[in-house]
This record gives sequence, C-alpha cells and structure tokens, in this order.
Amino acid sequence: MCIFWKSRRFVVLALSWVVLAGCSTTDVTQQSASGNPVVRLEIISLHRSSNRQVQSFGSGFFITRDGYLLTNDHVVNPVVESERCKSQSIKVRINAGQRGERVVSGKVVAFDHAADLAVVKISGLRNRPTLSLSESGMLPQGSTVRAQGYPGGGPYKETKGTVIGTVPANAQCPTGIMFCSTPVQPGNSGGPVLDDRSKVVGVAVAISDVRFLEAVKQVQDAAASALSNITAALEQAKRKMEASGDENGYADQLGALAAKGKQSLREHAERSWILEEAVKHPNKTHVIDIADARRFLAKRGVSAGD
Repeated sequence: MCIFWKSRRFVVLALSWVVLAGCSTTDVTQQSASGNPVVRLEIISLHRSSNRQVQSFGSGFFITRDGYLLTNDHVVNPVVESERCKSQSIKVRINAGQRGERVVSGKVVAFDHAADLAVVKISGLRNRPTLSLSESGMLPQGSTVRAQGYPGGGPYKETKGTVIGTVPANAQCPTGIMFCSTPVQPGNSGGPVLDDRSKVVGVAVAISDVRFLEAVKQVQDAAASALSNITAALEQAKRKMEASGDENGYADQLGALAAKGKQSLREHAERSWILEEAVKHPNKTHVIDIADARRFLAKRGVSAGD
C-alpha cells in the first residue's frame, strides 16, 4: 500500500497566499540550446469557495526541445484548504537568477490528478536544453540521487542523497514511489531527481509529514494489539475444546486461523519498515518513478526528447 499517497498534497504544496498582482512576461521566438532545463513555475489560481486569487510556486523541467515540460499536477492545479483551485495563469521563469532570465506564459496540456503529474507547453520555443529520462525503473536502496529545483520559490538549488526504499505502484498508489534522503522544500515539487549518470529517475512530489505518519502508526499499533488479543482468544478456545473433546475438528480450524493471523501480522510489520523509518526520521523525499511518468507521457502523446 502506498501509505504516503494521501498526504502528498498536504506536505509539499507550493507556498500559497493571496496575490495582489500578476507577473510580467516577455515574448519568446527562439531560445539557444544553452541554459538550465529546470525551470521555476509561478501559478495564479482561483480559490472558488472564497473567490480569491492564490499564488503558488513549484518546479519543472524541459523534456522536449520545443517547449514541453514535466511537473506535478498539484503544482499547476494547487489544493488550498482541501479544495483544488482553478489555474488562471502559469508563468515559467527560464534561467531564473541567471544570465538570460525570462518569464514566459505556459499552458497545461495534460494532467492526471491521481498520478500527480502534468505537462506544460510553452509556445514559440525551439532548441531548448532538456533532461534525459532514464530507461530503467526505480533505483535500488543506497543509490546516489540529486534533486534539482527552486525550494521556497528560488533560487535554484541542487541537493544530494540516497535511495532509502521503494513503494511499488498499486491500486491505492498509481505510481511507484522512491523514498530518498535527498533534502527538498516546498517549491521543489515537480523538479527532477537524477541518478549518477545525470538521467532523470523521478519527479520530486512530497516530503514525509511526521504528524500524519505518527497518526497512521497509532492506528497500526491499535490494529496489531487487537490482532494479538484475537490470537490469544483463539488459542484459549482451542485449549478448551481440546480438553472437552472436539469431534468436528473446530480446534484445528481455530489453530489454523490463529497461525494465519500471526503470519499476517509478521508480513504487515515487514512491509511497514518504511513507515517506521519515516516516523523516526521525518522530512524524507518522495519521488515518482520515472517509468510511471513515461507511461503518463505516452498516454498523452508526448515523446520526451523530441
């Protein structure tokens, strides 16, 4: 089970507040191949319940030379006060803080709320530098990774860390997640995570929220206690039936049920080591597996590298 999936939109949402003015833009006709393929996204959205404008920041990176970039859905469609806002404008700051910095308009051309991925297109760009997507899936534990983006809305920063573990995609978690020690902050969402060959292996999406994880752990502990009590009761019932005689074989059935419960508890504990690690060491980075991002792009007809 992807135990962190429901928390991701609450823990690495881009910084949000009421905005009083928009961002200036410049026209784009052609861009040289030099420059940073990682960009800062500045989004102005409408909070429908209060009818106020909200500004948020995030990161993204070019995957094609003609202006397609990949980011998180929650960056371009932010959730504020448990409500998904409607984007009114998306500004892409290219080469932020560097020579040749410019701000251009972008348009969301594909998104998936469940997978938390989105594609933004900038018209008029040509020959943009891009990042190459890795062909492999999630990295093994201990692999070195680098996260790139604009924490806090800027400036650009790269941080290093290692892969701690992985959570495969399943019915609750539509994309595989790598659990990494690489430090990130709000604003890094949508930025690339690279391996030691500078290939993109994932998209930064969230950090562990220790309060959420502790709440989950309390429920888990309560469930473990209940299962233990049930197991003890079953064993006691078995002893009573053995003492009085059990012509219908109920004792064997109860014993098998108790053994099954114990095995289930052991397997659950083995799968929960990532949760326990997150509770002991909060603020670890969640990274969407690039293999799942590739599938998302293919369904939307976007060919990375074109």
